[in-house]
This record gives sequence, C-alpha cells and structure tokens, in this order.
Amino acid sequence: MDLDESKKQTRNAFVNRAMLYLYLYDEMRAAMGPERAKDVFVRAVRRRGADIGVKYANAAKAGDFASVAGTFVGDSPCEGELFEPAAVEVTADSCTLTMSACPLVDAWRDAGVDDDEVALMCRLAAEIDFATFESVGLALQMDEKIGEGARSCRLMLRRG
Repeated sequence: MDLDESKKQTRNAFVNRAMLYLYLYDEMRAAMGPERAKDVFVRAVRRRGADIGVKYANAAKAGDFASVAGTFVGDSPCEGELFEPAAVEVTADSCTLTMSACPLVDAWRDAGVDDDEVALMCRLAAEIDFATFESVGLALQMDEKIGEGARSCRLMLRRG
C-alpha cells in the first residue's frame, strides 16, 4: 500500500471514531439521560487517555517539556496531516501545543451535526487529552478548541 492510500485509510478510521463517539453518546443519552451519559462516556475515554499517557511518562517525570512537545508533534498520525500539531512555546516549566485541524470535528460537521452538539462532542472527546497528560502528572489547560469555534486547539501543559 502506498503512503497516500495509508493516509486516506487513517483519515477514514478517524471519521469512523468520530461517528462511533457520536452514536455511542447518543444511545447512552437516550438510555440514561445526558448527565449520566456524559459521565460514562468521559470515564471510558479517560481510560484510553491514560493508556496513551505511557509514552509521555519518562519525559513528564523528568520535566522535559521539549521531549513532551516532540512526542506530541512527532507521533501525530499521517505525518501530522490529520491534526496539524505544532509546539508553539517550550520552556523549562511548560509547553504550549496547538492542533490546527481535527478530523473528528470535520466528520461531525460533514455529518450535519449542529454547532452545539459538535462543541459538546469536542469537549467529551478532549477528555482523552486531559487523561493522557494528567496520568503522567502534567496539568493540561485547553482554552481553545476547534469544535467550539476556535481556529485551533491550544493545549498548555505544566507540571501537575
């Protein structure tokens, strides 16, 4: 398989993930109400985030924010084409990262999901990022999200 086909299949996998998130949350909301559904959804997504956090553990423990940022940017799928990650600022005590694209948000919008629901799904899905970094002792602040209308997602990491 060539690189372009592989990238296409990876993008399709993210579209699938986005739609599964949407459908799972929608079914849980219908079965147990919105608050309970959010709670269950977030717990499940955060479990996966903690799994992902392992790759940041050594750098986080050492307080090596350059390595944290390098891993974030370097491990992004499709050579960064899906999320367009960047390290905006790296200091001895923190780093600020951005993602200028989101295939999950794109998929929800392409499916005709309204802006409020996209914003909700974005907040729920972003819990994977919070858990990824919190699981290794880093605090994440994310004031800007593409799914809430921002031009990029902005992740500010510091020691927890």
